[in-house]
Amino acid sequence: MSASRSRMLAALLVCLAWGCALERPRPMPFEADAPPFRVHAQDAASAQGVLADAAKALAAARTLPGMRTRESIDVRVTSAQGKAAAGSTRWLGDPRRREGAWIELSLNQDPQEQRFLLGHELAHALFDETWQLLPQIVEEGLADHAGETASPACGAARRLAHAIRLCSWTGPGLELVENGRVVETLRARLEPDSLPEPARMLELDGRSYHDVKPAENRELLYAFGYLIVERIGVVKLRELCVAARAAGRKRLAPKELLEAARLDPSDRRAWIPAIQALVGERELAAYRLRRPAAR
Repeated sequence: MSASRSRMLAALLVCLAWGCALERPRPMPFEADAPPFRVHAQDAASAQGVLADAAKALAAARTLPGMRTRESIDVRVTSAQGKAAAGSTRWLGDPRRREGAWIELSLNQDPQEQRFLLGHELAHALFDETWQLLPQIVEEGLADHAGETASPACGAARRLAHAIRLCSWTGPGLELVENGRVVETLRARLEPDSLPEPARMLELDGRSYHDVKPAENRELLYAFGYLIVERIGVVKLRELCVAARAAGRKRLAPKELLEAARLDPSDRRAWIPAIQALVGERELAAYRLRRPAAR
């Protein structure tokens, strides 16, 4: 899959920056607020535009169980200047405690991207201590569920991008079938020799997953985390976290997650039907919308 095709299909690059923030964010010239939100931006229109979507994105994040309440949520908005839209959740103080947080968004003019990113980042900001037993990439997959609820259109494009990367990892790529024949195979440009094994992927934390390179390989981590959430289901995943926390554990083990997801790490080709199940008519419609000349 070419770099330009990857950008169109993925719709956005969700880059999470975790770690201890040593200082509070600098002020910005414009602000719009409606509790619990304060949106800061370089211009009034951007601040008001994000604020208009914030309540819906918060409701999307709260469809997930185990979400904490925050009295105030600061969102800082900058222009992506034509680059891929991105979001990050930053922590004040110890990131393991997640006592204070703010959200950084780098946006273009696509309102669907904006809603997806808001939902995704708000989920990170609101996950409670029990969800913190998830590996980093599985938390990313769970946050994508909130993004999908906030923007089904962008969520469909994101699911398709996940499927393409996963099928490129486990086989020749994602095959599009019409009338019983393969009409196109969509591929991602991964570097398989640089990828960790599945169990190791589930051991990466908010810092070490940034060491996986190049960027397309790192995007595969998000796709793998999303597949695990889809295979286990949100309710069952929550139950696993609750049980592990009750037992005094700090993390879910890679082996138990892979077993719960029914994914045998020694036979990744057997995962292909599960990956293909991520793609339905909504995802294909998103592809046709972005690639009209290809259909």
